[in-house]
Amino acid sequence: MRYFVTADPHGFFTIMHDALIAQGFDEDNPEHKLIICGDLMDRGKEARKMQTYILSLLEKDRVILIRGNHEDLMLDMIEDMKVGDPFSLLYSHHASNRTLDTALQLTGAKKNELFNDIMSVASSTAATLFVRKIIPKMLNFYETEHYVFVHGWVPCGVDPKEGYFTKDLKSATDAEWAEARWENGISMAVECGAIIPNKTIVCGHWHTSFGHKLVGKIKNEFGADEDFSPFYANGIIALDACTSHSKKINCIVIDD
Repeated sequence: MRYFVTADPHGFFTIMHDALIAQGFDEDNPEHKLIICGDLMDRGKEARKMQTYILSLLEKDRVILIRGNHEDLMLDMIEDMKVGDPFSLLYSHHASNRTLDTALQLTGAKKNELFNDIMSVASSTAATLFVRKIIPKMLNFYETEHYVFVHGWVPCGVDPKEGYFTKDLKSATDAEWAEARWENGISMAVECGAIIPNKTIVCGHWHTSFGHKLVGKIKNEFGADEDFSPFYANGIIALDACTSHSKKINCIVIDD
């Protein structure tokens, strides 16, 4: 199988689609499969296009979706909406993370409707195909012979003598995976050595320029020598291109 792997498109459908086409992804080829390592929405303005495209790929069985922390944020926001406090919502992390903006894009609601009937907006958001059809299809991880695909990192533990270690993926709880989605995988791999023997973990969540700076390739994460290309190190390939800043999305091709 040829896997086309990307991460953190964050609602920038056109940039993602262009990156896939540039790498040769053919959604009608049964030997091609797209893997998205989480965070489909919450930055760009093409949430509806992203929703439509992902649904079409699911129907064709051409996509594997990994759940990201922003998918968790969407479900959390719906529950927070039910409290019925639009003022708190507008000044919450749901607004700053642009999860609220995604809900408004998908439902067609306006901000003033939050004040008129926030419960209705909550219900409309919960009824979107993104929430009802796409998020339930998302996996904590996907594993092939040589690779593990996740969002932030895999669940880890700490041994007082041995340091960090990766937990058994299949026995890890959903709560452990929810926590792992927020981890800086680059730091966990390079600084903590929390890798899986004989496997490469492919992740998103943390911008790759951080990794290039960490290993001394560049001096600044954001600046003249910033580098948002894929980050490769022992046991890890990181893909998050910080698209809202770089206007790029990484896509790599893996045959496994």
